[in-house]
Amino acid sequence: MALGNGEWRWSGLLRAWSHQLKYIVIESDSLEALRMVQSDTRGHGTLGLVLHIKELCGRNWMVNFSHVNRKGNYVADRMARLAVLDDFDARTFDAPPPSVNSLVLLEMGDSP
Repeated sequence: MALGNGEWRWSGLLRAWSHQLKYIVIESDSLEALRMVQSDTRGHGTLGLVLHIKELCGRNWMVNFSHVNRKGNYVADRMARLAVLDDFDARTFDAPPPSVNSLVLLEMGDSP
């Protein structure tokens, strides 16, 4: 699932839940965002979006968050840019779009 900003992560989680997926991995290059979602605090200043994500993560499934370096995150970056070009419609891919194939190979350590 290609997701751009935080709202799309929440929307993507909703979509994954509706498809009855049981194991989800969300990668982010933002340590601050990961800390907010993974912390136990629900203070006055906690964003509504973070609370929505936490509620979804508390359902009967496994959601793991992982930090990735921005430099090693070319595929996710390109997928997020495609979302901007497609009016931010959340989309599910069975295979990488052709414009991402060379980046997938690059991240796997193969030459494009």
